[in-house]
Amino acid sequence: AYLPLSFLLLFLMSSGIGGIKENLEWLPQDSYFKVLVLDPVSAQTSASLLVYDVADSKTEKVYNPVNIGVRKMVCRYEMDPNRGVEVGIEFGVHTQFTIVDVGENLMGGLQNTDYKVGAIVNYKSAKSVYHATLFHQSSHLGDDHMLRTEFFIPNSKVLNYEQLDLTHSLELKHSRFYYGFGYNVSPNTTRARKAFQTGYFYKYPFNPLPDTQYLWGVDVKIYEQNDYHPNFKTGIGLEFASSKPNSFMIILEYYNGHLPHSTLEYQKVQLYGLGIYFQI
Repeated sequence: AYLPLSFLLLFLMSSGIGGIKENLEWLPQDSYFKVLVLDPVSAQTSASLLVYDVADSKTEKVYNPVNIGVRKMVCRYEMDPNRGVEVGIEFGVHTQFTIVDVGENLMGGLQNTDYKVGAIVNYKSAKSVYHATLFHQSSHLGDDHMLRTEFFIPNSKVLNYEQLDLTHSLELKHSRFYYGFGYNVSPNTTRARKAFQTGYFYKYPFNPLPDTQYLWGVDVKIYEQNDYHPNFKTGIGLEFASSKPNSFMIILEYYNGHLPHSTLEYQKVQLYGLGIYFQI
């Protein structure tokens, strides 16, 4: 987090000390770069109840991801109403549970827990936002999964690494388009380095209900780790209390592909069900 903050301080010094005090804001309430709701590894708070099936398997299971995420901008410098730069931090905990029908009863258990911590720099110019984040990701198998599969040997830690993501987001009326590139910067990693992302998110007032918006979107992620096979997530739903900073969404969602940062990363899966997403 010190490196992005150093860049911001250097920028502020070079832009002239006189105007800094009026244009500098500490701990702004919002962020130029809105969370990517349909990105499975976004630092956000959500819970989903999904049915999933694995390719070449006849067993249907219930997949229950529970995420806790916090993003907070530390400071913001506005050059004018259309341009500004901000620095912040993010934390995310992604916990994954499964429920399996074993015949006589249902068996549930903790599969995996991922931890994410990162530093953020955002630059806004008119309707565009340029987002850079440097984060550490670590993944830890759950006790239930280890006992069920008898997997107790040391692993390659392929899901523990640091990555730099660069993303461009463009908002046009009710639509948002975004695309980005990620690169694993860990010096001694066993994980392939490249990742790509693109997506679209649409919101429109849902007139039958006050302060409610209809939403639809799709997110596509492509990892070198999975031989560049695309992973799709799409959803349709409603956002309630949409004018407030602590709104929430109910989304019917569908996922197809390799699920990143989980015990399902090397299997082709389909997920479909209902999710609740909180903007906090």
